[in-house]
Amino acid sequence: MTKTYKTVEDCAHLWVSEFNAIPTMMVSELMNVDPDSWREVTEPSSGAVVFVAGNVGTVETVRDGEALVHLANGLCFWVPKGKCEVDYCDALPMWGTMWSFSDPCDIWWVEEGDGVEVLSRCGFRVFITRNMVTFSESTEPGIAFTTSTGSPCTWTEVSAGT
Repeated sequence: MTKTYKTVEDCAHLWVSEFNAIPTMMVSELMNVDPDSWREVTEPSSGAVVFVAGNVGTVETVRDGEALVHLANGLCFWVPKGKCEVDYCDALPMWGTMWSFSDPCDIWWVEEGDGVEVLSRCGFRVFITRNMVTFSESTEPGIAFTTSTGSPCTWTEVSAGT
């Protein structure tokens, strides 16, 4: 029997239901055991607090690989995304669950496509590790992601990738 999904929201629910749930505490423990194997790849997105050349600013918008940053002193300028360091209070968000992808297409999307950019824009924090053997039988690099704010994106944003 084939099920038909009539809305983008239905498709988003199906996609999210295929994610692997990972306790954040487990990721924290793995980071403590081998911190050098983990790195956060979250990109700056609108509203993010960032450090630019030692100054604190807020990202207004991102386009064409650059972020429009407003500094506390009133200055505003475009900065390449790679030159903005996003400021987070903790190494990991307070939420008790993180997720990883099980579908090879999703993994490719994050590693080779624009998945990091889209997830970041939706308010997710994205972490990559050299060895995610704890989460699967594979020794392939792994991806873990979680919401970064108190107001996770809506189903419409997930499905639209905005």
